[in-house]
Amino acid sequence: IDWRYIEFVDNQDVLSLIEKKTGGIIALLDEACLVPKSTHETFAQKLYQTFKDHKRFIKPKLARSEFTIVHYAGEVLYQSEQFLDKNKDYVVPEHQNLLSASQCSFIQRLFPSLSEETSKPSKFSSIGSRFKLQLQQLMEILNSTDPHFIRCVKPNHVLKPSIFENLYVMQQLRSGGVLEAIRIKCAGYPAHKTFEEFLNRYNIIAPEVLTRSYEEKVACKWILEKSEITQYQMGITRVFLKGNQMAELDAQRARILRNSASVIQRRVRTRSTRKKYVLMRQSSIHIQSQWRGYHARKSYKEMRKEVAAVKIQKNLRRQVARRTYTNMRSSAVILQSALRAMAAREYFYNKLVTKSATRIQAVWRRRKAVLNYVELQKINSERAALAQQSPVGTSKSMLVETEQDNGVGENRSYTVVEEPATSHDGSDGERANSNVENWKFLLWAEKQRADNAERKYEESVELCERRRVKLEETEFRVYQLQASFNRMLNSISEQFTELKELLNHSNNSASTSGSNAPASKFAALRNRNAFRAIVQTLSETEGIGPGKAKKKDGAFDDYF
Repeated sequence: IDWRYIEFVDNQDVLSLIEKKTGGIIALLDEACLVPKSTHETFAQKLYQTFKDHKRFIKPKLARSEFTIVHYAGEVLYQSEQFLDKNKDYVVPEHQNLLSASQCSFIQRLFPSLSEETSKPSKFSSIGSRFKLQLQQLMEILNSTDPHFIRCVKPNHVLKPSIFENLYVMQQLRSGGVLEAIRIKCAGYPAHKTFEEFLNRYNIIAPEVLTRSYEEKVACKWILEKSEITQYQMGITRVFLKGNQMAELDAQRARILRNSASVIQRRVRTRSTRKKYVLMRQSSIHIQSQWRGYHARKSYKEMRKEVAAVKIQKNLRRQVARRTYTNMRSSAVILQSALRAMAAREYFYNKLVTKSATRIQAVWRRRKAVLNYVELQKINSERAALAQQSPVGTSKSMLVETEQDNGVGENRSYTVVEEPATSHDGSDGERANSNVENWKFLLWAEKQRADNAERKYEESVELCERRRVKLEETEFRVYQLQASFNRMLNSISEQFTELKELLNHSNNSASTSGSNAPASKFAALRNRNAFRAIVQTLSETEGIGPGKAKKKDGAFDDYF
């Protein structure tokens, strides 16, 4: 084919400047590392002298250890300080071989085995030479393969999404050589295929070339002319195209295939649709005839069901209304009896409390009077006994009763008064002994009376406490009965509301009335449980016997 040379930017002079074996920057750096007294300033001066006329090497003004290299992407300033220290490889080859032979895979990767040249003890090893050797190995691998590169481009400096800086991205593409590669591709013929491959792929564009026996080269040229593609080259066995021309041929091929597929689909859909239409028409006629017969039979059955449902609803409404009236009447009777019983019990309780308090006071006063009377009888009998035991003519001992009444007659004391003796027959010692005995007897009688009074007081306090506790329990039960009665009233009001709703819904359909019947039964059962609780509370509060409670509970069961 006719071709011309494509000019492009060659970086070989920069590569030679850096990695040339004799006279390159890396070679001069290794040579400076071998010199004992070499420094970074001497290394920089040597670079200035060696590359002073090189177009890619620039020496900055008033610089002693800096130099600039003009790379493809632009100028880069280097500082030669610590170049010598970083270039020296301080790993001893024997140590390198020992660690590379380790059984641990991680250590083996850290210290790979060296080549025979670098592992020799007399050979100087540097970081730059090792890096150069690794690059050579990488280039050998790349030259032996067909690599595909992926260029990564940063959209912005701030590393944030949804921000695209055009100048920054363009600079990266230009520095990475992407734009130059695209220019070279556009200038040449990057797309090329053999005549056979070209015909097999694009013969659909000009199908007439297959009907006639054309040569492959002539057929390919026919297809390209029909596609209105110019600037192509026909070789001996291949056809060469520009980068966008292959895309145009693929677009035309896809458009023809798409149109052909549309025609085929249209024909197939037409046949399939017509077949479905005929089948559906026959099926619809058959279905319509069957459906009309089924609909007529179903309408007749529904009419019969409607007549039967009307009769059932009439009977059911009558039964529900009668049952509702009976329940409401029974509930009203029970409520009235319960309210009257509560009022009677409250009246009886108030009357019983007042009567009990009066009776307790009367019994207590009577008991106190009897006790006082008994004590006076004892005192009189003691006086008579003392009068009989005392001799005639002696001094008479007289028991004088002094009473300090505080309203009930609790404080009472006795005093013995001696009369002067009228007879002088008895001795003084006998009279003294007789007086002591009298006083002892009086003291004993006083203690007995005090003990009896204290015991009776304790019994009265205990009785009052028991009655107070019983009164509190009775009040608590009354409160419970009142709360139960209130709950019963609320429940009955709710049941009345439900019964009204039930009657309203039963007028609509028989099914709705039938579904509400269990609800009324459940409400009646709940009322029965509430009335049972009230009867039990009344029996516990008012002392109704088990027989009476059972009888009432049975009456409620009979009612429900």
